[in-house]
Amino acid sequence: MAKCSPRSSSVGKSNYFCVWSRHGHDSLLAKRINLVEDKWFTVDEICKYLNVSNETIYKWIDQIGLPAHKVGRRWMFKREQVDHWVQSGDAALEEKKSPADTVHVE
Repeated sequence: MAKCSPRSSSVGKSNYFCVWSRHGHDSLLAKRINLVEDKWFTVDEICKYLNVSNETIYKWIDQIGLPAHKVGRRWMFKREQVDHWVQSGDAALEEKKSPADTVHVE
């Protein structure tokens, strides 16, 4: 189990340091990490995370399949899904083409 204690940093803010034990599975740090991973991101937060504009996010949702979930009137994102989408290469596509947009040459 982790034992965490506050300590002062050089800028006057308190932060935490942890001493790990082999027997503990539910440490405070692990819980904090899980909370961040489970967090839903808003459009503004995902814009900052990916360093793109709001317009780009809405375009990616509509045209190239950025994984997003509509909650009421707001779009929400899971960071893990967005990371997987970027790593898979789908973010590099200009736009997904429908079968009607495909030209067949014979």
